[in-house]
Amino acid sequence: MKNSKKSKKSLMACSFLLVSLNLYALDYNLELNTGFDSNPLALADSFAPESDQYFELDLRFRQELAEGLRAAVSYSNHSYIDQDNADTQAAAVKLDYVFDSKLMMRDVTYRFDTEYNNSDRTYVSKNIGRIGEDSIGNPIPDRYDSNWFDYRVRADIELTDYTRLDLNLLGRSKKYEDLSSLGLSSLDYSQYLFEPELRYSSDDRNLFTAKTTLGSRSYDNRNGRDLSGAFVPNTQLEYDFIGFKFGWRYRPSMSQQFRVSYSYDAREDNVSGYFDATDNKLSLQYRNNLSDKQELRLGVSYNDYSYDNTVNAAQSESEEAIYTKDGFNVSASYGYLWSQTDYGNWWLTTSLGHESYSSVSPNYEYDQAQFSIGIKLEL
Repeated sequence: MKNSKKSKKSLMACSFLLVSLNLYALDYNLELNTGFDSNPLALADSFAPESDQYFELDLRFRQELAEGLRAAVSYSNHSYIDQDNADTQAAAVKLDYVFDSKLMMRDVTYRFDTEYNNSDRTYVSKNIGRIGEDSIGNPIPDRYDSNWFDYRVRADIELTDYTRLDLNLLGRSKKYEDLSSLGLSSLDYSQYLFEPELRYSSDDRNLFTAKTTLGSRSYDNRNGRDLSGAFVPNTQLEYDFIGFKFGWRYRPSMSQQFRVSYSYDAREDNVSGYFDATDNKLSLQYRNNLSDKQELRLGVSYNDYSYDNTVNAAQSESEEAIYTKDGFNVSASYGYLWSQTDYGNWWLTTSLGHESYSSVSPNYEYDQAQFSIGIKLEL
């Protein structure tokens, strides 16, 4: 990960836009945390992972430029004391336009937005426990550095007094670090998703949601593989996506909220099915505003991500950032409103988290625990 130049460019871009905005009407959120991570690189026990202390910076700004037109900037940096290969940073700039209208005497909200994102992290191979390498041993730390544009058109339609239909059309154009000189496949792609979501709420306590995802992804210059994992010449890899998500939000009181959701996502490649994958996720979240100055959040999720037609896809690790895993994620956070000023609300925060995943490949099994304390300023 090249922190110096890319960090400066991201910060300069964010700073330039912020200065150009009208600051008196700005909404912002600033978070500073420090914490302990038992396994920063999420490596298997066989690599003897070492714990480390980290620092987090999260900045978010939003400005209304005109009626319905908003601009937003965000920047995040996660840095470790000793293991800089685990450092990550991301920056984004977003512009969206929202307006209300009528359709057959029913309310409709339209949204159009575009967002530019930049992500910088070091590619650490879970198979060798260090910076990833190409087939002849050249280190490729920037393999997954990327930037992309997202586009979205949305129509939120009131069907009845209790039911709404949310139609989302999303596009993405993503570019990765160019490593073609080393003979590596290009990971650049274009992707389109259509996501209709139905929401039903008969009272203030309950909200039921059902969403479907349909989409496709086309790679610019990436060959597919046969079921043995060998490249198939003169092919152009494409994915088709289909998914479902069901959710229930329940508010037993004004201060408490439960959320339960289940999602199923599947993808199929157009060459042999080597990259076909299925992802099942079950999530439970709980929030309790203990008082006007205290907030508690709890969460637990189960995730089962697997390749359908191959047991070991490790040979494609330099092309696929996600690998087979099956396990749990547990989290808890607490916030205390320390001070209220003209500049915003100051919160003292603390959080705990633990992940534990098994895999068909021992190199992809890991346990990771995190603890952090920090401050948050929000307006």
